[in-house]
Formats: sequence, structure tokens, C-alpha cells
Amino acid sequence: MTPAFAPTTRAAAATGPRVAAVCAVASAAIGAAGVAFLAGMFGAFALGARSLGMTLGLINDSLVLASFPLITPAMLTLRARLRPQAPRVIDLATLVGLAAVAAIVVLQALLVRGDLTFEEQIGWLSIAFVAFDAWLLVVGWVGRRSGLLPGGITMALVGATYVGYPAWALWAARHLSGGAIFAPADPSADPSAG
Repeated sequence: MTPAFAPTTRAAAATGPRVAAVCAVASAAIGAAGVAFLAGMFGAFALGARSLGMTLGLINDSLVLASFPLITPAMLTLRARLRPQAPRVIDLATLVGLAAVAAIVVLQALLVRGDLTFEEQIGWLSIAFVAFDAWLLVVGWVGRRSGLLPGGITMALVGATYVGYPAWALWAARHLSGGAIFAPADPSADPSAG
């Protein structure tokens, strides 16, 4: 019996990974902008421009609010692809990873709104990032072991650095899309296409 939510055509089956890949690219682009603002923040602080540094830091924090939710479709698609290899491990890792993304977004929103100070937020945020990094490593390990994500552990370590997250997200997008992130849809995959 086919579940009601199962794709009924090859085109529908390809839509999920394509959407996940495009979202991962958007997450990477926003994440890269965040890293640039973070670098600017440290540069401003080094030059004694505290007000500018605080503004650039706030922009970085705000960009996290957009970047991290955008990776969730990729997380779910990677779970679907890797689950046959290690169901319990991937299910648990995905649960931890999604909870980490939710915690990161909530904590960043509280910081941006001024409901938490940096000092109040950073400890909890660090724990959430460690949980997200654990997800990256498990996905990288299962993906490398299965052959579905060559270089998975190396890229997980790159992504776990925060500065390297945009590179990981682009790498993941490439693997989710089969290397053709923005290629036109294959009309032969749609039986209704002429």
C-alpha cells in the first residue's frame, strides 16, 4: 500500500530534493553574508569602532534567523536518503539536528529582540551549535560509509566551524540535486508533458 503522501510521478519524486537543494543554496548564501558581517564585526571591534561592530554583529545574528531554517528541507531529504543505511542513528541524529536548528533560531531571535543579552545567550547557543554539529558529523559518517556522500566527514568538519557552514551547505545542495541544482526539470520525468 502506498502512503497518501508518497510521490506519484518521477517528477514529484524529484521535486523534494530540488527544493531542498535550492533552500540549501539560499542558506549557504545567507550564511556567507553572515560570516562576512561577523568578520566585519571583529574588524570594527579591533579598530575601536564599538557601535559599528555591534551593528554588524546584529546583522549577522539576524541572518542566522533566515539561514538556519532554510537548511531544514535538506536535513529531511538527507534523512530520507540515509535512513535505509542506519535507520535508528539517522532518525535520532535528525531529531537532534532539527531541535538544534529550532534552539538556534529561538535563541538568536531572543538576542536580536533584546530579550537576552549576549552573555545570557551564548552558553545555550553554543550547546545548540554542538548539537547541530553532531548532526553534521553523523550524516557525514553515514553518508561516507554508504558511499552516498563521499567526503562526508571532511565536509561535516568544515561545516561545524560556522565559517565553513556555507561551503557545507553548497556541498550538500550539490549532492541533493545530483550536481544540477538549477537545471531545468527533465520533461521526460513528467508523463503529462507533451
